[in-house]
Amino acid sequence: MHLSLPPTLIAILSILAVPLVVAAPPTLTIDPKDEHTLSIDDDDATIVVNIRSKRGIGRTAIVAKDGVWPKKLRIRLHLKGLENFEISNGTKTLTTSVSSQKNPPPRPGKLVVKIVPQKGANREIPLKGYFEIDVPAEFLKAKPETLKLHWIDFYRG
Repeated sequence: MHLSLPPTLIAILSILAVPLVVAAPPTLTIDPKDEHTLSIDDDDATIVVNIRSKRGIGRTAIVAKDGVWPKKLRIRLHLKGLENFEISNGTKTLTTSVSSQKNPPPRPGKLVVKIVPQKGANREIPLKGYFEIDVPAEFLKAKPETLKLHWIDFYRG
């Protein structure tokens, strides 16, 4: 399943407080001030949330439909750089970033980020492709009602 809505429609739905409901969890809500394109791909047991952000700074919330989270939740940030990414389940916040340095030192305790370049592109920053983050299963075991996401692209605007 793939659902993609233009930012204007998402903003209108958010202003009217109409939840964006999809056939499978999760449901997405978005801050109406931001210009983002969000889509959900349902790949069997994995739900993939694609985020494209024109301004490079944004936030959104993912709400579990009927309190049920998928077995695997993957976030794809289609940005040029990842200065910061945070995900919160209400009790715990996980963060990560990707350095523009060639070989940055490993950062213990951070979310693992996979750099996925477009076909024919390299893995260097500014990236032509996306950053992929698998949300740890234990982060969803607490069965939070909402996950809040916030991101900053250091090539914003």
